Amino acid sequence: TRKSGKAMEDPFEIGNDTIVWKFFHELLTDTVTCEQPILIRQNGAPIFECSSLAEIIDTTDNCSIKANEIVSIPSAELPCQMGNVDGVGTRKSGKAMEDPFEIGNDTIIWKFFHELLTDTVTCEQPILILQNGAPIFECSSLAEIIDTTDNCSIKANEIVSIPSAELPCQMGTVDGVGTRKSGKAMEDPFEIGSDTIVWKFFHELLTDTVTCEQPILIMQNGAPIFECSSLAEIIDTTDNCSIKANEIVSIPSAELPCQMGNVDGVGTRKSGKAMEDPFEIGSDTIVWKFFHELLTDTVICEQPVTIISKQAPIFKCEDLKEIIDTTEKCSIDANEIMSIPSADLPCQMGTVDGVGTRKSGKAMEDPFEIGNDTIIWKFFHELLTDTVTCEQPILIRQNGAPIFECSSLAEIIDTTDNCSIKANEIVSIPSAELPCQMGTIDGVGTRKSGKAMEDPFE
Repeated sequence: TRKSGKAMEDPFEIGNDTIVWKFFHELLTDTVTCEQPILIRQNGAPIFECSSLAEIIDTTDNCSIKANEIVSIPSAELPCQMGNVDGVGTRKSGKAMEDPFEIGNDTIIWKFFHELLTDTVTCEQPILILQNGAPIFECSSLAEIIDTTDNCSIKANEIVSIPSAELPCQMGTVDGVGTRKSGKAMEDPFEIGSDTIVWKFFHELLTDTVTCEQPILIMQNGAPIFECSSLAEIIDTTDNCSIKANEIVSIPSAELPCQMGNVDGVGTRKSGKAMEDPFEIGSDTIVWKFFHELLTDTVICEQPVTIISKQAPIFKCEDLKEIIDTTEKCSIDANEIMSIPSADLPCQMGTVDGVGTRKSGKAMEDPFEIGNDTIIWKFFHELLTDTVTCEQPILIRQNGAPIFECSSLAEIIDTTDNCSIKANEIVSIPSAELPCQMGTIDGVGTRKSGKAMEDPFE
């Protein structure tokens, strides 16, 4: 008989049953009873599609997630309406199924089996736990890189160090991944100028990224290229008192090294005036500076500017009165009779003293001797194109008379057969000595009779 209650001729289904065998005979008083277990197994396995096990991807603000928060135990259907069986999981990480899942990857190996089935179904279910966070890095720790070179570029590995960010949950560190705003590759040399490295710190197990910028400034040890000797002195003339700056000044340009182009000079004036102010009559100097933010040195050049007026000093020659003076001596010191005249300069430039020369050829400081001389006064200025020339007569007279002794004039007594004698036959013109080695002078005679000197003496 079968413990299952089924008839002996009924089929044995998958599972267990027991036949209770009884051995007896009508001629025997006792019976032998034996049990024979029956186990029927199916050549097969639980029914389960591994593809139904979706990868578990979850995030957390912590460093791990409890297993029961993310893992559901899958069930497989048993054949022959035997019901279901739960999968039995193990983790490739070696951790127990109930242990928390830490940030990172793990895989659950699910096995579906039953004692009445000959085969087992094995499936893998990947687990990925991400942290709601980013690598730990302070952008302010990325100092601007400023460097100089004698060349036109610097190798990237000479100035750039790859920064590292700390990963949370003791996951270690991760290097930043850089790109350059200039579009150049990270390994390309950094040329003279500015660039910016955009560093990104990320990790496959973190949901967020840290992005930082690191400015790069490469300067050249040098200056703009310019020859100061090419700046010619500016000399110009005007009918007015000034000239507009833009009429005479051209801004010079210097060449920049490394094919960086050109840079205009920046000018200042030694007079302290603004570059756009008019240049007045006179001298000034423009100090040109050629510089660039990417060069360490500056070229400084000076350009003289001279503005000359097409005018002359202002002076009226008629204001120069003739100098007439007398002396007891043979000469008068120049400074006793002569004052140096001054002329007004146009454009409120002040005054200028006349420069004198004497027609006699003597020096201006020489004494003026008895007699006539003429001073030629010239009024001029280096900033004026024209000169005023005036003459000032000088007459020095001595307080005295020619030297003559009247007693030396003997009485003239003569005889004639006629009624008169010609004047030149009896009269000799006497000479008197002049003082101060001035020579002699003939006497000028008149006759008390009223007759002319050349009339015969009757």
